[in-house]
Amino acid sequence: MSDAAPPAEPAPPSPKPSWRDSQWLRRLPWVILVAVGLLVLLPKAPHDVELAYHLGRAANGLQETEAEVFDSNKSEVQRSLFRGEQARAPVQHLRLPKGSYRVELRLTYPDRVERRQRTFEVEEAERIDLEVETP
Repeated sequence: MSDAAPPAEPAPPSPKPSWRDSQWLRRLPWVILVAVGLLVLLPKAPHDVELAYHLGRAANGLQETEAEVFDSNKSEVQRSLFRGEQARAPVQHLRLPKGSYRVELRLTYPDRVERRQRTFEVEEAERIDLEVETP
C-alpha cells in the first residue's frame, strides 16, 4: 500500500502567442528610446586626452608654465601649473568630449612673462602635440 499520488500528466503545450500580443511589442518604444539616447549621448562622452606642449627654445630659463584650457563656449575646463623641470616639458592629462578647445599659456621667466595661445580639436582619445616655441 502506497500513499504516493499517481504521476501528474504533463501540461498541454500553450498556444504560441502572436507577435501582436507579445511583450516585445510593448517594449519596443523603450528599446527605441534607449537606442536614440545612446546615439545622442555617446558622441558627447569624454575622451582621455594627453596634451603635450613642445616649448623648444622657449623652455630655456623657464621657471613656471601655467596652462588654461577653455571649451568653445569660453568656459574654463582645466587649469594646470607646472614648475621646475615639469615647466619645461609640460603634459596635461584631460577628459574632454569631442569638440574645439583653446589653451592659453603663461610662461614665467626670471625677468619676464610671455603669453601664448593655441587651439586644438578633440576627436577621440589621443595624444595632442602643440608647438608653442614661438608666440
